[in-house]
Amino acid sequence: MKKISIRSFFVYFLALMLLFFLSPLEYDNTKSKILIYPFFYVITALVLIAWYRRRNSTLENIIIPFAGIIYLFISCNFLVDHSFCGWTTNFDSYTSKTNKSLKLVCRSYECYGTDGNCQLYKEWSLTKHLKWVTKLDNESIDTTIWKAVNH
Repeated sequence: MKKISIRSFFVYFLALMLLFFLSPLEYDNTKSKILIYPFFYVITALVLIAWYRRRNSTLENIIIPFAGIIYLFISCNFLVDHSFCGWTTNFDSYTSKTNKSLKLVCRSYECYGTDGNCQLYKEWSLTKHLKWVTKLDNESIDTTIWKAVNH
């Protein structure tokens, strides 16, 4: 691997920030984070290895195995976490009075057969299948903006 320039480093960095910005996207309840987050640590590791790579083989022999072990640990954790754990949308709680594509949904995190508490997320439907989902910061719901959904 050859050394990369500062300009290339910033291009990679901007690409990662763009991917991070797109992480709230969901397609049919499949989060883009599942695909984007592995790229974060893979690309970051490759860029850092190329950036700090020297002719000194001792440095390579020490850093690369440690980076490989960290990479394997993160990969195994990611696979186990996404195989047995995940967010589920339980029900729609509120819809916007002015914009029908906006709603507040109740989601819980289930892991290894256990349920979590309901947390509210703002869901904006961009198309029939594509949604932008962000966590609701405040717990109080303004009823002048939101209408409760009957279950």
